[in-house]
Amino acid sequence: MEIIKLAHEEGHFGVQKNFEMLKKEYYITDLKSKIKKYIQNCIPCILSNRKHGKQEGMLHPISKERITRTIVSVLTKLSIDKPQEWHKHVWKLHKALNSTQHRSIRMSPFELLVGVKMRKEDLRLLEMIEEELAFAFDEEKDQKRKAAKQEILKIQEENRNTFNKKRKKAFV
Repeated sequence: MEIIKLAHEEGHFGVQKNFEMLKKEYYITDLKSKIKKYIQNCIPCILSNRKHGKQEGMLHPISKERITRTIVSVLTKLSIDKPQEWHKHVWKLHKALNSTQHRSIRMSPFELLVGVKMRKEDLRLLEMIEEELAFAFDEEKDQKRKAAKQEILKIQEENRNTFNKKRKKAFV
């Protein structure tokens, strides 16, 4: 049960996600039912899971709403002891979401992006990708600011020249 507990506490995901994570690395007899039993007794999950059942209306949540609901639910569960420190768990949720298989694409987002499954050692690779993206973003931002500054200086010079054409020289 300790392995199931550790896997579940990575993000307090449901039975299927936990099953997918654990079956890759461990063989545990009757794994799905053991996961289900553990989740049914998980206090943070009991306190913060949305109630299920028929809801009014015919609209179905779009994927953005679904992922937002997942993020809020998981962060609530991870920070149940100290809700004001929810932000400290974002990295853990980020890793869990990007490394678990998504039903719609039948692979993890990491695998879709990089082409290989994320292993624990691959987390450094993910950090390097994020660092590279952040560096490229900062560089692009600096270039845009420099270009904007040049345009401002150019317009200011044009405005000064236009203004000065309409003025007489001052006599001292």
